[in-house]
Amino acid sequence: MVTKRSPKPVPRRAAAKRKPKHELTIFEKIVERGKRIPPEELARHPPDFAMNFHHYMHGHPKQDPD
Repeated sequence: MVTKRSPKPVPRRAAAKRKPKHELTIFEKIVERGKRIPPEELARHPPDFAMNFHHYMHGHPKQDPD
């Protein structure tokens, strides 16, 4: 009696990851994430938050815009 062996399975190579045409810089990634913040969430933050970060986070004296 002759038995047929099935051929050994050939391992498949993982599909090569395609690189995007233009890799985003860290600053572009930050801007893209910032666009996803809902407007109502942005409205909750004070308009001078960047200037007075240390005031809001640590209680330092508030700076006046010049």
